[in-house]
Amino acid sequence: MNSSPRSRQPPHLRAKPSAKRRSQRSRAGLIFFSGLIYVLVGFIVTALPDQLWLWPLVLVGSWVQVWELTPPTQEQKTGKIGGSFLWLPFLRLLGIGSFTLALAVALNYLGTDQLDDITLASLIGQILALSLLAVLLALACRRTTATLAKRLEQRLKLPPRRVTLGTIALLGLAIGGLAGAVTP
Repeated sequence: MNSSPRSRQPPHLRAKPSAKRRSQRSRAGLIFFSGLIYVLVGFIVTALPDQLWLWPLVLVGSWVQVWELTPPTQEQKTGKIGGSFLWLPFLRLLGIGSFTLALAVALNYLGTDQLDDITLASLIGQILALSLLAVLLALACRRTTATLAKRLEQRLKLPPRRVTLGTIALLGLAIGGLAGAVTP
């Protein structure tokens, strides 16, 4: 038998990957997942409606989210230096609000062509379901970006962290936008 001594060990005695390697794998997966969500958002905003005014909302919303999720210091994040930072909740609301608004408008273009079959109950149900989908997608995007920002906080200083998160968002939106533009 040409098996190595390592493979003959019981599974609980085999060497586990180091914490650094596991962290790198999970960070790469999180970067991919975050980018994938941004690709989906870019595709939805481009492919469904024919409204170019939604793109500034998505771009500003994603930029503001990146800016708000990467505060300069921990003290400023909690609002303990030099008075209260009342602009932080406003910034959070502006970012997630504009992002969600653009997604809700884009998703609600998925109406029906059968105008004779529309009832008020089905119309309200469809609007609520698609708006809820927009909120859930925006929250998933925010959650993955926030988790990635926390993981990058240990490794990168502020400017490279903001550039990394902004690049992931912009690249994902651009890829999704291009895919939505070429979709008939």
